[in-house]
Amino acid sequence: KISHATFPIHFGHLAQHPRNYLLDGTDNFHWPGPPYNSRVWAGGSITWDADAHPIVFCSPNAYVTSAPWHPKNHYKSTVKQLVCQEAIISAPPIDVVKSGEHRNLKVRTQRIYGISDASTRTGEDVTNPTITEYRDLVFLPTKTAAEAEETLACPDRVIKPTISPDFSHKLTPQQPLLAEFSALTHNAHRIHLDRSYARQEGFRNLVVHGPLSLCLMIRSLEIVLLRHFKNKGKIVQLDYRNLAPLFCDEEMTICLRKQVAEMPAAGESASTPSASAPSDEQASLKKEGKEQIWDVWITGKEGGYAVKGTAKVA
Repeated sequence: KISHATFPIHFGHLAQHPRNYLLDGTDNFHWPGPPYNSRVWAGGSITWDADAHPIVFCSPNAYVTSAPWHPKNHYKSTVKQLVCQEAIISAPPIDVVKSGEHRNLKVRTQRIYGISDASTRTGEDVTNPTITEYRDLVFLPTKTAAEAEETLACPDRVIKPTISPDFSHKLTPQQPLLAEFSALTHNAHRIHLDRSYARQEGFRNLVVHGPLSLCLMIRSLEIVLLRHFKNKGKIVQLDYRNLAPLFCDEEMTICLRKQVAEMPAAGESASTPSASAPSDEQASLKKEGKEQIWDVWITGKEGGYAVKGTAKVA
């Protein structure tokens, strides 16, 4: 069944209350049904409207204002509620699900975030979307104990990048970070919180959230644009694929590389402000309306791809 829902946003575009919990801690809105009781976040894309109204978060809901926000004039501006309209736009036929013969099933969802008339909840009330997001979820049959042990015994499949980053940042995610991100996003998926359950699914440790990897890539690129390119341009689109899991207590590296034009100080950390200033050509990209294309990716502890994406900056 292709379905949709519209609901108000509370405090953040990823922070949504789930519908009903399944045994693995996830909600059942996208679940195709048994035997596909395991899921992974395979990738997706996000598009931002650079000309959309700014988003202002205030208790208890998130709002969009028609004027630049300031403590003195916030309540004088026109305020409308920000909502999310979510739809399952691609899913396997019901007979395929019931057969249980396929190795995995892919479900694609669309989320549109925008302003709404707070008096309506028809699913058709999102206008002038601020963010349009697609998510690709893959559902798999539950592993037997033997299958999980076999997966744990297999060495990692490592595919290393053939390009070098212009900027990179290393970090080691730990259990408190995963717990806090789960709480922030109302994500109770047990592979992020319960080590013994993660091992039952064939993972050697707690798994880093797909949305957390996405947020880290977005934030790293924002920092580079701010510190090294005088904040010229904004991210307008990011497409990404999750190729391998990232794990708690294992170092990961967030990498950024601009496809066109020479970048300052190859290999320099995104958090280091000492890189040379951008060239005149780079600084004029925004003025001339040119689009910048960035390679963004994350590698795991062995240096292989875990997440691979492309970002557009305009």
